[in-house]
Amino acid sequence: MRKKLLIFRKDYLLIKIMRRIIYIVFIGLVTVLLLSCKTAYRIRQDNNLAYIYNPGKATIHPRYKVYHDNDNQSTLFVKVYPVELLFNMANPEGIYRAELGLYYRLYDLTVGRIVVDSGFVKYPVSMHNVKREFIASIPIKAEKAHTYNLEVVVRDILRNKAVQVFITVDKTSEYNYQNFIVIDHKSGAQVFNPVVDSSLALSILYPKKEIDTLYIRYFKDKSKIPDPPSFLIPSGSMDLEPDSAWSIPYSDTSILKFPVHGLYQVGISPDRLEGISFSYFGEYFPSVKTPEEMIKPLVYLATQNEINRLLNDPTPKLAVDDFWLESTSDIEKARELIRIYYNRVLYANYFFASYKEGWKTDRGMIYIVYGPPDEVFKNDEEEKWIFGTKKSSPRISFAFTKVNNPFTQNDFKLRRNAETKTMWDQAVTSWRSGNTFEINQIKE
Repeated sequence: MRKKLLIFRKDYLLIKIMRRIIYIVFIGLVTVLLLSCKTAYRIRQDNNLAYIYNPGKATIHPRYKVYHDNDNQSTLFVKVYPVELLFNMANPEGIYRAELGLYYRLYDLTVGRIVVDSGFVKYPVSMHNVKREFIASIPIKAEKAHTYNLEVVVRDILRNKAVQVFITVDKTSEYNYQNFIVIDHKSGAQVFNPVVDSSLALSILYPKKEIDTLYIRYFKDKSKIPDPPSFLIPSGSMDLEPDSAWSIPYSDTSILKFPVHGLYQVGISPDRLEGISFSYFGEYFPSVKTPEEMIKPLVYLATQNEINRLLNDPTPKLAVDDFWLESTSDIEKARELIRIYYNRVLYANYFFASYKEGWKTDRGMIYIVYGPPDEVFKNDEEEKWIFGTKKSSPRISFAFTKVNNPFTQNDFKLRRNAETKTMWDQAVTSWRSGNTFEINQIKE
């Protein structure tokens, strides 16, 4: 693995990188209105957050990162894609402009979920200054040795559409991922996504104090497919023993690449399983494009013998087509089933990737087979999904609990119990009969 991790050198100083970050953060800003207070700012929000997992309803898809500046302050970075914002000329200057609103509320969990900071930031975004990414930053009052939950609402003000997220802010350790800054070597931009590809070259920076070594742990993908929700045995946890580990000299000019599939954790201590983690799932991720990649997610609909036969078929593309044609003799209908199923696989990967691909997670399994939930209720520790409208009968629901995972904040497990009505067999039968599963069409 030492030879497969490429390390390059380039002559630039940390101060130049930090200046580049500041430039990206503030470019395109004309004015900033910041209202901050110690009491809670009222955040407009819908209790039903189903839109966050429905591609047709969410119009903006921000990325988030928290960095701990010092013992008393952290910074929330929010990356927005301007192409997703609504621009118009309804302003005194008569120029094309969008308006982005960031609402936040910080709860201190160490002292009993008390609001300790909140505010609203408004960013006018002029079209002539628009670049591919717009990065905003908000300082938050977070103290050392405390754990917080940060509630954030990002609103496209002109379109009156918003998305909400809950972020864990952990200031109990100087070793965790929120103490690192990651820079794309090619663009100089800050990296938000922990999912990487083999062409990406990253600078891993630890500005808080002087260090001389980075410790890297590599974990092969050994993740298992979750059992159907009607099974009471919970899905397994990740093996925390790395398959290999090594160290490299730390420098703000060191460039890292991750060419082998799996999970990488980069830290500053050889003895602590803490640091910033990256996953490489394949060149096409989150899409599935090769026949072999298309076969594996069929495990939710097919028997293991069928999966083995598909994987061993000398013509896997024809084998996948035949699998779907067996469900319906109509070629056009088979194509529509393929489009829907693999679009759900793609979005499961996008929404739920953690230390393993999103389609392999409990939430990914439910999402692929049942589709986007009609109702989602969530906080920093759990999610509840409901399928079926309030006027329909029956309705089914699934609850997911957040797992304390040293590599990701996106690991949730399905709460399984004997009383849960899943309709799993009906859902699978519907797919195998040539139809997507629609609970609203079922009557009890």
